[in-house]
Amino acid sequence: MAQFDLQNFTNIDSEKFIGKWAGEGYSFEIGETRAFPIFLVDHFCKHLADKILMRTDEFSNDAKRAELYAQMKGGQVIPAEKPEKEKTEGEILKEQIEMAQKSLIEEENIKKEAIRQKRIEILKKAREIRKQKQK
Repeated sequence: MAQFDLQNFTNIDSEKFIGKWAGEGYSFEIGETRAFPIFLVDHFCKHLADKILMRTDEFSNDAKRAELYAQMKGGQVIPAEKPEKEKTEGEILKEQIEMAQKSLIEEENIKKEAIRQKRIEILKKAREIRKQKQK
């Protein structure tokens, strides 16, 4: 799965905002802040800024748009976690062997438990038979 750097997005509008991406709606209450991949934050900023500027007749005002973007975007970018280094064939083989060994041990333990339960069952039956003979 791809990993992306994250940034905060805040709904600075005076009403609820629903941002859409790939047919999915993301609802933000007034003042709500959440972290998203930067490309989504940019997308939400554009649409929320459009919504706000359409009400004020300043739709073409680039300075006002930049000011809104600055208010909506969290200043700090949260870097994506670094992916683990590629494993060598030896490391992969070692992991597979360990998993197989664990699986065998689990199977063996299951068999031992089944045998133990069967012995307990046989002992209970033997006690019942002894009790019946004593009567």
